[in-house]
Amino acid sequence: MPKKRDWQEDLERILKSSQDRDAGDLINALCDLNAAMGDDAADAMLDANPHFFEYTPALKRAAYQRTVRNEISQTQRLLQQDLEGLCSIEEMVNALALTNYNRSIDMFEHLDFSHCRRMVLVGSGWLPTTLFHVHDKTDVPELVGIDITPDAIETSNKLAKRLGYERVRTELVDGALYDYGQAEIVYIVNMASPKSKILSRIADTAPENVRVVAREPYSLGRLWGDMVERGLDQRFEVTGKGSGGGYFLTRDVYLQRTRPSTSTKSALPVQ
Repeated sequence: MPKKRDWQEDLERILKSSQDRDAGDLINALCDLNAAMGDDAADAMLDANPHFFEYTPALKRAAYQRTVRNEISQTQRLLQQDLEGLCSIEEMVNALALTNYNRSIDMFEHLDFSHCRRMVLVGSGWLPTTLFHVHDKTDVPELVGIDITPDAIETSNKLAKRLGYERVRTELVDGALYDYGQAEIVYIVNMASPKSKILSRIADTAPENVRVVAREPYSLGRLWGDMVERGLDQRFEVTGKGSGGGYFLTRDVYLQRTRPSTSTKSALPVQ
């Protein structure tokens, strides 16, 4: 009989090579391992072996480098190329950027954008594809991206103007300090950190009817992304989850304000 594969040994081998590997190759290797072993097995292994999280700082840097490298490459190309004849973002970007554009498609089923006046994207980066997607599919008048990197803000504003996304703008501000007072929908990207402080700030400043989407890691993706669902701020409750998969190991988690208890023993049901 063939020897049973030792998933823990495989993970340890990949993690120990993290300093010597390209950022993209490292994250891809972990995603491949997750696909081979399965989401539940990966979650169980991390829960049983918390020492693996010692690699989280290095993996966060690798995931960030992977994302930023692609975003900068794509924005430079888009700002330089002749866009005549191109009519959609799908025709302009590479496969990874297109996956970023499409991976939040579930939110159009979970959220009602028809009465939203302002949406805020926390951690908008160089290429705010989520805002572009909402611009393409809705009439939300204010689509605001916030980020803490000046170059990302300058570049994304230039790009939005060049591509004709007139309702999109980005601002240089920390998501844990921003005033969400007029935001009716807030989307927190996976690389935003610390998500707990960002969510607490939303709870402190946003309207009562605010809906929050947090891009949440699962399985081995927990090694490089902050989670909000575990240890969720008590002022919010989970109302649904989007689909996962692919080379990100993240899914959308949908949140709303915690509903008050009724006179009965149970809380109001989630719609």
